[in-house]
Parts: sequence; C-alpha cells; structure tokens
Amino acid sequence: MCVLRVDFPDFYECVQLRPEFFHEFRSVVFGTEEPESQAPVAQDMMKTFLAKGGDGKFSSDVKPEYRRLRQYLAGVQDLRWSKRLQPLLRLAEDPVTRQYGDRATAILDALVSGDTQGVLEGFGRDLDEKGLSEDDATLLGDLTDTLSQETAARRISASRVLAALATEYPKTVDAVF
Repeated sequence: MCVLRVDFPDFYECVQLRPEFFHEFRSVVFGTEEPESQAPVAQDMMKTFLAKGGDGKFSSDVKPEYRRLRQYLAGVQDLRWSKRLQPLLRLAEDPVTRQYGDRATAILDALVSGDTQGVLEGFGRDLDEKGLSEDDATLLGDLTDTLSQETAARRISASRVLAALATEYPKTVDAVF
C-alpha cells in the first residue's frame, strides 16, 4: 500500500475512494474479466488506466504510462491480500470490521448475489431461530448504502434478499433504516 501511495498516487486515490477497485482492476488486467463486467464506478475509474482496443472499447491492456503499475502489481500478485482493504488504507479498523471482521465482506457478497441463506450464515443466524439483531440490521443498512456502486443485476439481487429477510428485522428497525 505504501508503494502504491508513493509511486502510483492516482491509482491509490482510486483505491481510497473504492477499496474494491484494487481487486476489480487486478481481475481485469490479470484475470479473464472484462472491464464492462465491473460496477459502473469501477468502469469509470478503469478508463484512466486501460487502453482502448481496436473496437473502441476498453481492453485489459494498460496505457503505456501505466506499464510500471502493471509490472508492480504483477510482481506482488502472489501476495495474500485482505478481502477488505479499508483498514489497511486507514491503518485502522472501522467499527464494522472490528465487530464482523471479514464476515462483513462475505455478507455483502451473499447479499448482492441473492443468497439469503448466505446472509443468515454470515450473521450466524442459520443455526438458530433468532431474528436479526439491531447491529445486524445496522450492518445491512450500511451495506445497502453501498449498493449504488453495484451493477443493476446485483442491486436487484440484494433487494430480493432484503425483502426475504423482512420478517427477520428487529422491532426497532425504523430507527435503523
């Protein structure tokens, strides 16, 4: 993170604005994903770094001025990266990370993929008959606030999960949402 901050400040700024961008960028440049398959916010950020192909669309190739960035990321590709980079960027943990750890990321992944059971498992509610706690509902509310950065299909999937969980919300849910 320090190298990115010093040597590639424009890329680091994108990661600060959207921590998921680091993984999204790597999956396009080094993986098999297309830039168009990413969230709209990530697509806009990638336009800065990616070159256009012969068809006028952005490709997985980086612009010549960002070859050093690609080389650096290729060199650290085998390092284990945390799923949630926000604490590394701030060199601290936010309250959600302190309470849920990497489970918050798993809950978000289940939410946007339409996996109601996965969300319940993330909260540890798959093995009991208890509803969601106020903290659980607060986390869902916070995760819902980030859905505007997702694709339409993922927002629809999340809406279905939230509707399916409506009976699980605590009685004081009005204060949360």
